[in-house]
Amino acid sequence: MALVLREGLMEYNNATLRLTPHGAKNYNGVIALFYAPAVKEHLLKLTRGETVKAQRGWRKVWQPQWESLKLATG
Repeated sequence: MALVLREGLMEYNNATLRLTPHGAKNYNGVIALFYAPAVKEHLLKLTRGETVKAQRGWRKVWQPQWESLKLATG
């Protein structure tokens, strides 16, 4: 977070974090900073030419958490 603010890529507007014109020019790189760690790892493997096998069972891990979030937000 500090990096994008310090480099002028994003700014706070009230309670919202948004891209600056400089950040918009570097959209792909700025948005990628906010990817989940698993997505970052997957993309790095692809760029290194590693074979990426789909992970099985991820839904079983995340489904209970997703259901509790849906119930909490109504």
